[in-house]
Amino acid sequence: MQFKKIQLFPVITNQEQSVLLKLEDFILGIIDEEIVKFFSQISLSMNGLTAIKHGIQLEEIANELWQQVFGEINEYLIQEGVFQKPKYKKGEGRYLQCIYFE
Repeated sequence: MQFKKIQLFPVITNQEQSVLLKLEDFILGIIDEEIVKFFSQISLSMNGLTAIKHGIQLEEIANELWQQVFGEINEYLIQEGVFQKPKYKKGEGRYLQCIYFE
């Protein structure tokens, strides 16, 4: 008998969501000051970046950098077996998903 692999998604209820929000606040409280300091320091040396030369706002560049960091964190969590590797969706790429219930 062969079994078909299915994609599993974390299911989060209000109770878990409140815990996750507290965890998010805790983590952001730890890294927020460092992130602000980092972007303040690199903004002084970013004038040579192609994105700056083409008029891209620093906030947009920071958002793209954050997406890259976030993606690497997700890849690490997948590698460690915390999450399954998500399937590629045409026009969307790969991203982790979860289901929220209220």
